[in-house]
Amino acid sequence: MIHSLPMLFNSDIVYRIDCKDYNASYVDQTDKCLKVRMSEHRNHINRNTTQSSVVTDHRIETSYDFEWDNIKILDKAQILNKRLLLEMIYDI
Repeated sequence: MIHSLPMLFNSDIVYRIDCKDYNASYVDQTDKCLKVRMSEHRNHINRNTTQSSVVTDHRIETSYDFEWDNIKILDKAQILNKRLLLEMIYDI
């Protein structure tokens, strides 16, 4: 893998979460620690706030869930524009 830190403590990453119920996935990037970003996703879902993401919308609208314990770190980059480009590439 790319890192020596425990996975959830990595930041400046592009990651993927697979859907448990069918062949779909969500690719995103973050400069935050992965543990913090996953907590944000879960909080948005549980509170049904106005803040949302594709993950939040998918979970609320379909009741399908994601494989929260099997998140994949696809790449790492400190520069935002590079992470955004990598996100687009991995999302194809």
